[in-house]
Amino acid sequence: MKTILTTLVTILFIASSASAQKKEFAWLIGTWKLKDKNIVETWSLDEDGKSLKGVSMKVNGNESTILEETRLVYKNNSFYYVADVTGNQGAIDFKISSFDETSFVSENPSHDFPKLIRYRYITRDNKQFIEAAIEGDGKVIPYNFEKVR
Repeated sequence: MKTILTTLVTILFIASSASAQKKEFAWLIGTWKLKDKNIVETWSLDEDGKSLKGVSMKVNGNESTILEETRLVYKNNSFYYVADVTGNQGAIDFKISSFDETSFVSENPSHDFPKLIRYRYITRDNKQFIEAAIEGDGKVIPYNFEKVR
């Protein structure tokens, strides 16, 4: 009986943690255009119904080129921002070190650059924006997105 109860509690914890991922980061869902650039970032619910997936693309007329694929996943009792830049060495995990209902910070101190990724959702004048940045070794590159869908 104790084993069954422990198993049920574990399953409930894992299920609630995975659905929390969807709940905690749902503000990302949509299509966001980088200010003054032909780059869009689209976030949607992954096929598993729990995690989020993102795609950054450069749009040129009717053609688009994938720049990066990302995922927000829950594993090893933590949330991770997983980035896979096209043509790079494969996916890199950034552990989400802090988050609230409108932002998160993810870190990977052993990565060359960036070491830190920030996202913050804001609304202004009935419009939705994401202020993002990648940082490392004293360098900060900001990204300002406006929601288009």
